[in-house]
Amino acid sequence: MTDDGTTDIAFAFDGDGNFYGLKVIYTNAEWNQPFFMANVSIRVLGNLIISNYRDNMTEEDRKLVQKLVNDADAKSLLELSLRIEQALGT
Repeated sequence: MTDDGTTDIAFAFDGDGNFYGLKVIYTNAEWNQPFFMANVSIRVLGNLIISNYRDNMTEEDRKLVQKLVNDADAKSLLELSLRIEQALGT
């Protein structure tokens, strides 16, 4: 029997300590795979991300985030959010 709800994620950083990606390296989820429910939720709530970061994003960033929201790509949105927060020092 395995533990319920175990997911291991590897975070990748460059030599300067800048985040550039993540990867799910293990999960014991059978029904709710990592990011699945988030992808569903993004279709409903995704534009809140754009609203929250609008003042700190370039037009290019906003277009990218809108595409990710439209594509419901939770993993990529998380990666982008982490990069923006790191750049802002938050």
